[in-house]
Amino acid sequence: CFTGMAYMMETIASWNSPLVVVQLLGFALLGGMPLGTLVLGIAQSVLVVWFSHPLVSIYNNEATVIEAGAVRLAVVASTYVIFGVADVFVGAIRGYGAPIAPVIINLLGTCAFRLVWIGLLDTSRVPVEWVYLSYPISWMLILLALIPCWVHLRRKEARRHV
Repeated sequence: CFTGMAYMMETIASWNSPLVVVQLLGFALLGGMPLGTLVLGIAQSVLVVWFSHPLVSIYNNEATVIEAGAVRLAVVASTYVIFGVADVFVGAIRGYGAPIAPVIINLLGTCAFRLVWIGLLDTSRVPVEWVYLSYPISWMLILLALIPCWVHLRRKEARRHV
């Protein structure tokens, strides 16, 4: 649901707009998209964490399973907004005509980083929360890699339209 709203936030700015690409993407990213994504994401994260026990109990009624699911939701759902903001930058980068860079950044940040993270953990000694931390850390790494990519493309496009 949240990722769908993040995609919606990307497209709203392009409806019936006479702006050129650099103006449109600059307005969208410096304007309402990250803010809207943050507000919606934080609101949904709070609701999911708040109602984590009833939500997990939809799938299983065992108290230990519900508690484990609530712990996972506390770590993952509370930080999912980072991924939503990163997804907005993915759309903006694709809008500049560079679809491969966000795919590579996402693959490295999601798959490669998490595999290395899990490989380096001694799962017999650390709690499962350390495994869950790979999600928000990887999302932050993805976001930190996407922002300079977007800045570079924005400057390149701005020079082209001067």
